[in-house]
Amino acid sequence: MTEQIKSIKLDGNNNVIIQSVQNSEIKIETIDWDSFVQKYTIEQHERIQELQKLLSRSEELFGLKEQEYAQQISELQQDIQQKETQLKDIIRQYKDKDLQATTSLYQRAFAYFIAGELNKALEVLDDAQLDAAEQQQAEARILKANILQLENRFEEAEKQLKRVVDIYPSLENTFAIGHFYQFLNKDEKAEEYYEMSIEKVSNDYERATVLNNLGELHRLRNNYSKAQKIYEKSLKLYVKLAEDNIEICLPNIASVLNNLGILYCDINEIEKAEKAHQEALNIRRKLAKENTETYSSDLGMTLNNLAVLYRAKNEFEKAEGAFKETLKIRRQLTEVNSRLYLPYVATTLNNLGLLYRAKNEFEKAEESHQEGLNIYQQLAEGNPHTYLPEVANNLNNLGLLYQAKNEFEKAEESHQKGLKIYRQLTKVNEQIYLPKMAVTIDNVGVLHFYKKEYEKAEDAFEEALKIKKSLVELNPQIYLSDVANTLNGLAALKHKKGEFEEAEKIYLKTIEIRKLYADSLPQVYLPKLAETMVNMSMFYCYEYPQKERSLSLAFEVTKIAEEFQYIPNVMKCRELAEEVFQEWGIDLGSFFRSHDKDFEQFLKGYAESDAIYDDI
Repeated sequence: MTEQIKSIKLDGNNNVIIQSVQNSEIKIETIDWDSFVQKYTIEQHERIQELQKLLSRSEELFGLKEQEYAQQISELQQDIQQKETQLKDIIRQYKDKDLQATTSLYQRAFAYFIAGELNKALEVLDDAQLDAAEQQQAEARILKANILQLENRFEEAEKQLKRVVDIYPSLENTFAIGHFYQFLNKDEKAEEYYEMSIEKVSNDYERATVLNNLGELHRLRNNYSKAQKIYEKSLKLYVKLAEDNIEICLPNIASVLNNLGILYCDINEIEKAEKAHQEALNIRRKLAKENTETYSSDLGMTLNNLAVLYRAKNEFEKAEGAFKETLKIRRQLTEVNSRLYLPYVATTLNNLGLLYRAKNEFEKAEESHQEGLNIYQQLAEGNPHTYLPEVANNLNNLGLLYQAKNEFEKAEESHQKGLKIYRQLTKVNEQIYLPKMAVTIDNVGVLHFYKKEYEKAEDAFEEALKIKKSLVELNPQIYLSDVANTLNGLAALKHKKGEFEEAEKIYLKTIEIRKLYADSLPQVYLPKLAETMVNMSMFYCYEYPQKERSLSLAFEVTKIAEEFQYIPNVMKCRELAEEVFQEWGIDLGSFFRSHDKDFEQFLKGYAESDAIYDDI
């Protein structure tokens, strides 16, 4: 009897575990991840070696040829990285599947697939043979789609998956195509098939699993209210199921709680976020204690999320403790698999640097940022496509640190290096990197503002604004709020330059945009609205005196602050608003009793104004 593969899965160390059966004897084979991947990327590795040999003879090459070879190497390394991600996704699909129960056609093709012989697998899975027994062979078409996906033949993979759903539209198949579309960032199609999957579930465990994926899809699309309701449904189902099978459901409960914590943080529901993260942390501590290899990474993730939350609340000691514990866990994980976990170490160091900057512990901040930057630069040498964006992000944070230390030359050097990388990356993928480039240009503008280089600052803000306006045309829901951020900086600049009429128009446009967002998502955008309103209130108080407008804006800031006492920046806005009242010699309590009116009245007087950038 020939050997048959029974199951395949990944263990906690990312080794591939293959269980086979021959003559009733079970054989277990463990393959380390790098060896397993090598079978699928031989051509890419061989071509990289050829190109590196050519590059080593650089004295024989012209500059353009050298650049072409380096670009080819980068693209090949990107392809290898993508195949690794796809292989992990494929193996996870089979973790609970008994492959002996599949058709002989499926088993033959799968054996070729595991051996890395993709062409032979595709030969076995010829369309003519697949049409013979449609229902049974739907699984074989999914396998073919997975292989085609590895080959970057996405249109062909999509065709196979659509055929699968036409042949046999089961939960497993509709979920598979939904996950495929989510991988390609085709969110509307992913949602369509996830919704279809919900209609096909046969038990609550399946329903909870699909809902968790659907919730994540909506959160990433900023559909926060919908995502929250879906997550809560998923959590409720898992909790109920845990009454009968806690071992299987507990990791899933922690996963949904973690996702809910991130969502609550996104919408400034700080108390709910902390509660969700803390509950997830308690579960993951318990799981990691019982199975360190499998659950330590998840524990580190939740600790990191909780630390970020504490930092936002200015609870610096708690944040530092959580970040340090995260860092310890992730450094230990690098001893098991450096390649997989070293980027997480760098991320934690970057977060620690941001915390130390907030605490004005600048030397510690610089040390953390620099170590994180060194790691990412090292990783980028081997895989620039994946890690150069992180290098740029770290350089940006290092620039902000130097700016806080008034080391303006170092700050500009860091920002310009990061900006140079983002300009290069936008040539490869404009959709992903153009927004990040615009934020970096904003930071350059702010730096020039503090250096009193007002013309350079204005040039930077105008460039950032031009980019963001182009992004608004593609997706106003996401990018219009970014336009307001740049306008806010531009208004402050005009204010500083004494161009008061222009400053007033831009402040008003910023308030108009932020109020538009605050009406639909007050928890997220009211704190930002308060920042602009207090700036304009002080503008009317000190530089461009208009008492009623100044007081009206300051009054609105105090009302917002009543709802957001847990956000330090909002409370700072309140302090500034109270200073405005003191400057005008007005008692806040008396003003409150006599002016408790709708803020719309303030904006009404500007409805006919020739506000700047009305085309946005």
